[in-house]
Amino acid sequence: MKDLIKNLNLLSEIKATITNLKSIQNCEKRLRNSIKDINLNEKIDQLNLSDQAGIYFIEALFPFKTKEDLDKFGCKWGKSGTKDKSTLPKNTTRFYSKKADNHIQSICDGQYIPFYLGKSMNIKSRINTHLFSNADDTTFSLKLLSRPEVIEGIKFRVGYVVLDINNDAYFGVELIEKELRKRLNPIIGKQ
Repeated sequence: MKDLIKNLNLLSEIKATITNLKSIQNCEKRLRNSIKDINLNEKIDQLNLSDQAGIYFIEALFPFKTKEDLDKFGCKWGKSGTKDKSTLPKNTTRFYSKKADNHIQSICDGQYIPFYLGKSMNIKSRINTHLFSNADDTTFSLKLLSRPEVIEGIKFRVGYVVLDINNDAYFGVELIEKELRKRLNPIIGKQ
């Protein structure tokens, strides 16, 4: 038991180094520097995405510039706390208006805002699922192309950071994702 406790304490020290501010800022910078426009009419291969593990980030540029229009988008997408779930396809994450409120000025200024943040053992495959899954697919994803009435006029782009790690270390990626989520406040997804 002493060895277990010793190792857990070592793990705590490792967590602190993985999630320190400088590391998270560096990861955010790498995400932003890797941004590529997404053309939803092209195949995923056009983006030259990695099939390795890592963290990915989807940004959106909305065709509107007001909080009211963002709230309307949220209602069409499917808001958290809403009892009417009819607008949200099964296994699709919700819109969070409190997170969206952090980005009102950027929307008013016509800038891209953080839309979604995730992690995957295969970045290319996961982004493909977010973009091209059907509304009735059982995989939990954004299913963007299955919702043309909701995403009409919105431009998307994606960035990612490859984390060349072995499978046993993947649990640490969740720690990084959690810290990035606090910094970026993507409007879709609550983790």
